[in-house]
Amino acid sequence: MTTRKVILRDRRTGAQTVVTASIYGARKRPPRETVAPPRCAAVIPCRNHGRFLGQCLDSILAQDRPFDEIVVVDDGSTDETAEVARARAPRVRLIQGDWGHVASARNAGVERTTAPLIAFCDADNWVARDWLRSCLRLLDAPNVAIAHHACWQTDESGVVQRTAPYYRAFDHDALRRQNFIDTCSLVRREALMQVGGWSTAVKAMDDWTMWLKITSRGWTARTDPRPAFYYRVHGQSLSLGRARPPHCVERAEVMREAFHLAVVTPFAGRSWALPHYLRGLRSIGWPEDRCHGLFIDNGRDAKFSRLLRTKLLETCERWASLRFVRDQGQAAPGATNAAVGASPQLRLRHPDLGATFSRLYAQEAARLLGDLPDLVLTIEDDVVAIGDRIAERLLAQLDPDVMAVSGVVNSRFETLRGAAAPIAYDIDQEEPYRHHLVEPGHGIQAIGGTGVGCLLSRAEVWRRLMPLRSSVNGTGDHAWHDVALAADVRRAGFRWLIDWSARTRHYSSPTKWV
Repeated sequence: MTTRKVILRDRRTGAQTVVTASIYGARKRPPRETVAPPRCAAVIPCRNHGRFLGQCLDSILAQDRPFDEIVVVDDGSTDETAEVARARAPRVRLIQGDWGHVASARNAGVERTTAPLIAFCDADNWVARDWLRSCLRLLDAPNVAIAHHACWQTDESGVVQRTAPYYRAFDHDALRRQNFIDTCSLVRREALMQVGGWSTAVKAMDDWTMWLKITSRGWTARTDPRPAFYYRVHGQSLSLGRARPPHCVERAEVMREAFHLAVVTPFAGRSWALPHYLRGLRSIGWPEDRCHGLFIDNGRDAKFSRLLRTKLLETCERWASLRFVRDQGQAAPGATNAAVGASPQLRLRHPDLGATFSRLYAQEAARLLGDLPDLVLTIEDDVVAIGDRIAERLLAQLDPDVMAVSGVVNSRFETLRGAAAPIAYDIDQEEPYRHHLVEPGHGIQAIGGTGVGCLLSRAEVWRRLMPLRSSVNGTGDHAWHDVALAADVRRAGFRWLIDWSARTRHYSSPTKWV
């Protein structure tokens, strides 16, 4: 309440009277709460790139939304790196050491900062004046941990050559196939700390490793397709400027370091095959803390189920997760599933066996796998790979356009000119999936399809491409799941490979195999 002088006028006489009145004004609104803008740090590792560092730092210092902290990490440089950084003190802090790995140098820089948002930029690159402000706009949702821009690619002198071609909207399956997020990104410290910082376990592609680990925890990334930083290509460039071999060992190292692997096996109740299977399971070659088992018990035998669960728990006790599923479906009336799986006569007599396999894989495995695994290794319960680390061996061939890589599993029921025939084929017709077996080959071969007895595939095969149908166009003819799956992979524009050197034993009894 306030008081003020008020003039009262008489309407008839026009006389005026001055009085003091109490004025009850409208209630004042409380002041609007202001949220302080997030603090941002920039970390620039540098090893003998002093000739480029000045341009990089000047672009960081010239941001129209200033950085709160700027740290240069001099990783054992013998050039002018330290002098360039000191010339821009006190806004630029310099730390020196000899970490010997760019990931270790970045981690050292992160430790010297406190801001909740950290920008990373390599010393030979530089950013546009509004880069930071634009990245902050991309981090407008709490689940976005990575903000980045497309870039201009320049020559060594800094002349723009083109827009780098591989930037795209975020898609986790696409990121699993190939990196499209550059190191020059703005990252939430919280997400960075959750994955233990930058990985030193890989020789290169540590940025891809980081993004895979962060996004596998539920975080996402956002990109602006407008180029806003400059990637300099020169003789020491680590990615865009270097040609890569067809089968990049570094890419396989990243996947082994960051990917989760699910091992999927349906069991038909053949207890005699279990020791062989367990022996192979112990040597698949994948870190146990990122190994997940999905075991489908289709044996319809309580004694076998108890044995299976006990042995798998013993063998896989250190795995990240195990899941057991009891499936009571019967492949053929009057015969056990174990007998049907082992008998070519019963298979011919019951052609709808393909529907059983389709149900086990498409309806059970695909439904239960979820989003966790990045890769799926299917191993049949009577197949054992010859040699150790079969998952790593097949992984080496998993190029970005490859969806599946198979080892060689010979058929126990079909032959080629009297010799064991590999379950490897070309597809003549996708409906009703006519196909023919192919001759054994050498090395790595693109192929129409193989069985799934020893198959490493990307997880999106299961989530997006696994055929849900068990019959061909409602005709009653049952499509074999592996042939239909291979056709779906090809329709989607991807390749299916076989490694003819990755041999297996396909057991028909405790002592016989093909």
